[in-house]
Order: sequence, then C-alpha cells, then structure tokens
Amino acid sequence: MVDPRRTPTAAEADGHLAPRPGAVGVRRDLHALDVLAAEIHLANTVVSQAAQALRDRDLMAACGWVEEHVRRQEAWLHTHILHRAPHTLTVPC
Repeated sequence: MVDPRRTPTAAEADGHLAPRPGAVGVRRDLHALDVLAAEIHLANTVVSQAAQALRDRDLMAACGWVEEHVRRQEAWLHTHILHRAPHTLTVPC
C-alpha cells in the first residue's frame, strides 16, 4: 500500500510507478504490463481496420510492424508469468 503522505518520485509524478518489491510484486508488474500490451494490441487492431477501410498502405504497414512487436512482447510476458507464477503462488513470503 502506498503511503498517501509520501512525496512521489519524479518517475511516479510522470505516471511511471516504481517496481513492486518481492516475487509477488514482480508477478503483479508482469501482469500489469501484459494488460497494457493487450490494450495496445486492441488499439492497433482498431487503427489497422481504419487503415484497411481507407486503403492507406503506409498506415497498414505501420500497423503490421506494431502487431509484430506487440505479439513478441506479449509472448515474452506470458513466458515470464508462466515461470514466476508457480513459485510466487506456492512459496511462503
């Protein structure tokens, strides 16, 4: 729990939170990143559909590039979540 009386760091003030401590914190950070990646994936799908409707080849190419990178990031996150979850959920803190 964050102390509301504490002054936020520069990174927190910019909207970037510090990593959570411990194994559970890492797992939660990975989960949060996975949610963000899913949101980016969905937003890219919407823009890609618009690009197709407009027949904008440059925008379609950009969406293809984003799709490739987001899928790679989602795969990396999924792998790390799979490796950390058993330990995080079964080993006492």
